[in-house]
Amino acid sequence: MLRIAIGVVVALMIGSVAFVIHHEKNKTRPPREPVADEADQIVTISTGDRVDVDARVPRSGLTIVEFTAVW
Repeated sequence: MLRIAIGVVVALMIGSVAFVIHHEKNKTRPPREPVADEADQIVTISTGDRVDVDARVPRSGLTIVEFTAVW
């Protein structure tokens, strides 16, 4: 009786793992947006003037802001 119970539990575990793997393979991912041209990716917005960064950064996506200084 114990062997049957263990067999059922193992079969259920294997079945759930197979279901998750099958489900992950069939997921559709949203298409990636096209990457902007390199000239549009790097922009100098100021050479010493005060800047409103919130107004310059897009609301979605990844933006890296680099602050530099010449000493």
